[in-house]
Parts: sequence; structure tokens; C-alpha cells
Amino acid sequence: MEYYKTILTDNNNIEYNYYPKYNLLLPKEIDLSNSSYSEKIAFFLSKLQPKTVSDNRLKEGIRRRIGSVRKIVLELSQDCNLKCRYCVYSGRFISERKHSKKYMNIKMAKLSIDYFLNWIEKNKRINYNPEFFTVGYYGGEPLKNYEVLKESLIYARKRFSNERGNSAILNFDMTTNGLLLDKEKIDFLASNNVRIVISLDGPLEIQNKNRGKGTYEILFDKLLYIYENYPEYYKKHVDYSIVYVPDTDMKQIREYFSKEIFESCSRLNLGHVKTIYSSLKYPENGKNEKEVTIEIREKMNHGEKLTKIEQQIWKYHFGFGLNSLTIRDKGGYGAFCILGEKSIYITVDGEFQACEKIGQGFGIGSLVKGFNFKRIEELERERIRLTQKCKNCLIQSICVACTAFVGFNGKIVLEEYCKQAISDFKRRVSDYLEYQKS
Repeated sequence: MEYYKTILTDNNNIEYNYYPKYNLLLPKEIDLSNSSYSEKIAFFLSKLQPKTVSDNRLKEGIRRRIGSVRKIVLELSQDCNLKCRYCVYSGRFISERKHSKKYMNIKMAKLSIDYFLNWIEKNKRINYNPEFFTVGYYGGEPLKNYEVLKESLIYARKRFSNERGNSAILNFDMTTNGLLLDKEKIDFLASNNVRIVISLDGPLEIQNKNRGKGTYEILFDKLLYIYENYPEYYKKHVDYSIVYVPDTDMKQIREYFSKEIFESCSRLNLGHVKTIYSSLKYPENGKNEKEVTIEIREKMNHGEKLTKIEQQIWKYHFGFGLNSLTIRDKGGYGAFCILGEKSIYITVDGEFQACEKIGQGFGIGSLVKGFNFKRIEELERERIRLTQKCKNCLIQSICVACTAFVGFNGKIVLEEYCKQAISDFKRRVSDYLEYQKS
């Protein structure tokens, strides 16, 4: 039976063999031919089938997937009121654009909404059940172009109501640093149930270090106002995006976001800072990161409920489960999607990008010319070709590589990301095995 020999070692130096075909992890000393194990394991293996992923996603498949897109994201502004030290538009990232004074005008915003509606109508053969659509707002900082946001939202509601009737469920969301929120804007957003994703990295020391002096003091008062005056809206429609930089203290982050105000929000998301293709350098292990995960593990062992931030820290620290280490026989490696199938990101100039996280060089069309299917097909073929080597990779089924992480100057470049991802997995796996045994 094929297996990776002694690839995993826990904190007690017990070596494990991993059997990828059957997603089976066993201590090295266990011999599968031994009669004491053979009957149970044979039954177990008989219930398992190797996981395969079809690669039937080109041409008609691509058109069908993009035809079912249910979201557009409007880049209202390339300008921002902050200079976060890790921002991809800070000038520290190779090939990424920098902040500029460019804004989307209302004509472009309305054209984008019209295009979206026309695209839905053109592809109505696809069964939308229910008819669930989203208009998103992004930047820069979208609130720097608030009047266009407001007018375009009202326009979208009216157009969808006229064209789709009561059957269409239209939602709105916005990613913001929150500093430009005021009572008028909050009331408008709340009355329209706009989901807002607010960027907040932690308590005063961490937030101001990452996003600039004084940003915490300004922002927290606004958060408290929403929490106290719009409790139902806050509970259902306010999310927080936390960027964890390893030179900050995980213990402080855990304690801060365990407060009731954050437990009451709709959702917390803890993400890591991006450093590939940039001049940014941070420690490999964060301050108190391991200590915090040990404490969380103890809570889990005692059956205690985890807070939202503790769940996110646990997910961040490991990012995998051994029950997810399933070999895929062909295709589907990483977390790549077909560019444009999840959303249409429309820039201030009316150009199409695949999503807000993918940098320059990956244009897939425009409002004037429509989708560039030739370019999308080229990128998908290139993705398939480059990921063929993933079939024998140790972490292939838990890999989260996508074009946002490995896209560079219009090309998919895997080497640097793969090196970092495998190193990170090996660093964390001993901790995970130790937890599994406890």
C-alpha cells in the first residue's frame, strides 16, 4: 500500500506514516499486515474511495459558470484615507497599483448595474433558485465616494424591482475601514441592510501600529454607536476583518475580540498578512501565538464553548484537519476558481477584474467589450498545466493557493507560495498531532 514514509513527527517524536489514497494516518510501528489490525482496517478501507475532481471546465463549462455569476463589485475609489503598513496598494508590492485619486462616477456605476441586469437576462436559461444577487462596494475606501454609493444603491433597487419583480432578492455589501462613517451614513446603510465588513486589527496598540496613529480612537466610537443604536442591524449585518501581522501579540487579539461587542456581531474573520512579492518581512511565529492555541485546545478538551475569535485563531493556526488530507487523482488543486465565476469586479474605469483580491494583469473584459473569454480560457489552461505537479504534493488537498496569492504580472507563479505553504504546514503539524492525541 502506497504511503509517505515517516513524513509526520509529533512533539513526542512518534513518527507517522500517511496513506494518501485512503486518507489514513497511522504510527510507524503499526503494521497493516498484522492480524490485530487487519480486519478493522480492511473494513474501514472498504468504505473509502479516492477522491477525484473533474477537469471538465473549459469553453462551454467556463461560459456556463460565468453565466451564473450573481455578484458585481464596484470599485468606487482607488483613493484611501489610510496608509496601512501592509496594504497591497502601499507601493511595497511588486506589480500592484498604488492608491490614486481616481473615483467611479455615477454614470459608470449605473452602466455597471445595467450590464449586470442584462447579463442575468441573457443567461436566464440558468435556473436561479432563489433569485439571489449582490452588489458590492470596494476601494480604496468606498466611503470616499459616498454619494455615488448612495445613488447607485437606490438605482439598483429600482432597476431590479422593475426588471425582476418581487422574485429577486438583492443584497448589498461594503468593505470599509469605517473612519468616514457618521450618523447619516450609518442610518442609510442600516435602513438598506447593507452588510459592512469593517477592518479592525485589534486594541489601540495593534490597530494604530497597523493602520495609523489615532485610527482606533476614531473608529471605536463609531462601532459603539452602531452597536448601541442599531442592535439588530449590528447583529445581522456587521462583520469584522482582522489582519494578523506576526509581529503583534495574539494574546492581546484574543482578549480584545472576546468582548461582548464583538461576540454580538454577525461574523469575525481572521486573516494573515500577505507578503509574497513584496518588501514586507515579519517573524515566522507570532508573539504568544502557540501559547494561545494551547489555551484554546484546553478549552476544547474540557468541552467549553469557544468565542468567535478563538474559533478563528484555531482555524488560522492549523488551517487543516487530518481528515481533510485526501489525495485528488486529477485536477482541482488549490483553491483556484475560474476567473469571473464568483463575481465581476468592475474598476473605476469600467474594466473587469476577477475579484477585488486579484492584482493587475488579470483583466477579463470591460463594460464596453464584455467578457474576454479567450483570456479566461488561456488562464484556466495555464492553471491546469502548472498544477499537474501538485498531484504528488503532501498538502495538495488543503492548499488554498488561488490567483490572488500566486498571480504576478498577469501570470500564475507557484514556486514561492508552494515553498511557504509546505514550510508552514510542517511547522504546525506537530502541534496538531499533539492535540489529536490529547
